[in-house]
Amino acid sequence: MKKWRNLGLIFALITLAGCANKAVQKPKTVTSSRIPPPIFRPMPTIPNIPKGSEVSTGITDEISGSMGEAQLGDIPNQRIVYFDYDMSVIKQASYTVLEEHAAYLDNHPDIYVRLEGHADERGSREYNLALGEKRAEAVKDSLMTLGIFYNRLNTLSYGEEQPIARGHSEKSWWQNRRVEFIYP
Repeated sequence: MKKWRNLGLIFALITLAGCANKAVQKPKTVTSSRIPPPIFRPMPTIPNIPKGSEVSTGITDEISGSMGEAQLGDIPNQRIVYFDYDMSVIKQASYTVLEEHAAYLDNHPDIYVRLEGHADERGSREYNLALGEKRAEAVKDSLMTLGIFYNRLNTLSYGEEQPIARGHSEKSWWQNRRVEFIYP
């Protein structure tokens, strides 16, 4: 009996000695894909200038130069891609919209875009958030296929939280199943 107890004690000591050599791992930080990185440029700081002085600071030139009128006017008018019920596959009719946005982003390499995915009210909140994310990622993948780098495309899902149409009909639901292009 004493032999088995000693054997068990030796086995326990060997096990503990083996565990003592392992380094303690720090827990991994989990970053949420739900919060996109900021895509807007910070506004320039305004220096303290006494009232009544007519000193040109050049701040308005810096603001207008960062996003001039020509750049704002070039953004395609159609900024929404619509989806079928419970689907994240881009329709054939939406490819022209994607090509226009890809051409705009290609001509303006300093511009970033946020792709906001939405869903209609049917389904659970979690399911609709996931579906909105899948839709935004589908648009992102298509833009990357058209030559736009992934680091210029941020995705965000609102699920059913921001409907365009508040009705409970197919027409309202169709308007809410979308991905919006949001430019700074």
